[in-house]
Amino acid sequence: MSLIPCRSCERPLSKDAKNCPNCGEKRPTKHKKPTDYRRLGKLFLILLAVYVVAIILSKALDLKSNTSSSNSSDQEAQRQERDRIINIEVESEMTLRKFLKDSDSAEIRNQNEYCGEVNSKNAFGGYTGFKRYIASPTLVAIEGENMSSSEFQSAWNKVCP
Repeated sequence: MSLIPCRSCERPLSKDAKNCPNCGEKRPTKHKKPTDYRRLGKLFLILLAVYVVAIILSKALDLKSNTSSSNSSDQEAQRQERDRIINIEVESEMTLRKFLKDSDSAEIRNQNEYCGEVNSKNAFGGYTGFKRYIASPTLVAIEGENMSSSEFQSAWNKVCP
């Protein structure tokens, strides 16, 4: 009679014994259990269901991404329009400040692209009060200064929204 060590308690165990006399642990059998095809079939069905759900979700997300890409193109167009307006306003303000006698004292309000209102000091150092202006890279016109009021009004109506 040959002895082998128990897997749990490492004490000697007979090869013919079904359980360890010390700890009661069952001795593993040498032959393999037969394959359970029902269990494998269930596992295969579960994996197939997960795969189908993943495909359905990916299609749904693609549809959402297509609509979001059209939304993102709308947002991109809005952002570009906003950037264009900001560039025009900055360029207009820089041109206006170059035209004024004391640009550091100028207050600008209600600016909308090339048009707005400015209050700045005149040659005598006094503030003139808020006056409408049109300032583009080629022309600066301040109401009552460098063109008649009728000419200014017609230019204002054409240029200013």
